[in-house]
Amino acid sequence: MSSERVNGSMAGSEQGDETVRAVEVTHSPATVSSVLAVVAALVAVVASATSLLAMAVSAFGLVGVVAGLFAFESERAVAIGTGIVFVGVVLSGVFGNSLPLLVLGSLATVLSFDYGQNAFSVGSQLSDQTDTIRGEVVHAAASVVVGILIVGVAYGVYAVAVEGLSYGALAFLLFGGLLLVWGIRS
Repeated sequence: MSSERVNGSMAGSEQGDETVRAVEVTHSPATVSSVLAVVAALVAVVASATSLLAMAVSAFGLVGVVAGLFAFESERAVAIGTGIVFVGVVLSGVFGNSLPLLVLGSLATVLSFDYGQNAFSVGSQLSDQTDTIRGEVVHAAASVVVGILIVGVAYGVYAVAVEGLSYGALAFLLFGGLLLVWGIRS
């Protein structure tokens, strides 16, 4: 066994076949969740592409998400960016987006927000240098499953109980359900 001491603390050591190294906590957002947040926001932008105005608003929000995660490392910028993406998705519903694209855009927006928040949570606790891929992928998969269940319930309410409801109202109903689940989880 070999070890190296730096400033009185253990910098690295050999344990069997594994090398254990100290990791500096940088509080930067976790990479996998950050990339997933950007991909989800991009899906929302593409889903809102039926209207030029809606797509422009969503694209502006996407820039905020990317900048918040990779340039400024600002949780607030990511939250504002995903909010702007959602406004673009709602605008696409107002301008006549199809129901499947509206639901996809809404779900992708909420997933983008969730993944962005997870990136900051994991990064602040474990650092971006720690191997967190498995945990981030499990979180992402669980979020997708919960999102699909909520979409199913929201669509069921829309189809059965509330005929005549506009697509924009469905988007707000879906977003409200997702916020409720997120609030309960927190």
